[in-house]
Formats: sequence, structure tokens, C-alpha cells
Amino acid sequence: MKPVRRRIIPAVAAATLALLGAMLWVMGSTVVIDRSRNVLSATITDSGGTTQALHRLPGRIFYTIPRIEGAIALRCRDGSREQWSYVTQHMHSWLHVRPGDGCSRVVQLG
Repeated sequence: MKPVRRRIIPAVAAATLALLGAMLWVMGSTVVIDRSRNVLSATITDSGGTTQALHRLPGRIFYTIPRIEGAIALRCRDGSREQWSYVTQHMHSWLHVRPGDGCSRVVQLG
């Protein structure tokens, strides 16, 4: 009986991780990678003014699963505010903020 358990437990764990990964992929993501060290906050802002904050993660990365449609808004250390990209549910949007003045050097990755 013991050898069967040794095969079933890893298979169940692998299936659970695969299902979780698939769910996260389908839900979409919004990611801002801040290599400039200038971004103070990142939000998704829709045309009506509703906002959804991106969570600050270690390594100067901001992340969220989008619940609203809108643009990614960045607030920078120098006081500037910039908007890029279109974000909606079930879509992946990644921005890379490169070193430079303020938040003006942004590359859209996806």
C-alpha cells in the first residue's frame, strides 16, 4: 500500500499546482517592473475615475489581477504622473520602467 501513496501524493500536488497556474493565467495580470527606482505607486484608472492599486512586491515590482478596465497610471518621485497601456480582465499587460528621468522611459512588454 505504501508505494501507491508515494505516487498519488506527488501527482495530486502537481495537478493542484497546474490548476492554480491555469487559473492565474486565465484571470490576467498587470505588472510594472521599476528598474528606474522612481515609481512610488501604480494603479489602474478607468475613465470614470475608479482606481485599483497594484501591490508592491519585492524587487521593485508592482502586480495585480485587473478587476476594472483602464490605463496603468504611475506616480513618480519627481511628482510626475504618467499613463500607459490599456488593461482589462483576462489580459496580461506588463510595463518596464527603465532608468532615466521620472517615469518617462517605459517599454510595454505585453
